[in-house]
Amino acid sequence: MWMRDGRELYYLSADSTLMSVPVRAGSELDLGTPVPLFKAPVSNPSFGAQSYDVSADGQRFLIDVVDRDKLKPPPLMLVVNWAAGLTHQ
Repeated sequence: MWMRDGRELYYLSADSTLMSVPVRAGSELDLGTPVPLFKAPVSNPSFGAQSYDVSADGQRFLIDVVDRDKLKPPPLMLVVNWAAGLTHQ
């Protein structure tokens, strides 16, 4: 994702770290050294997914985070002798 002024590029690394790269455009594209900003526990880190946004000044981030509690599978319920509960008419 580009900063609104086009001087910085943000991306998620493979380990979900939000990175920033300074960019200068002239006769050639000059990319600076990537800088790790922070870990971003995004909900969907796959390529092409829009899981975050950056404010126009690059100072604030809106991130769709993972709710770790919702990742737990629901408890398993085993019903035994279920046929006894059927009513015969």
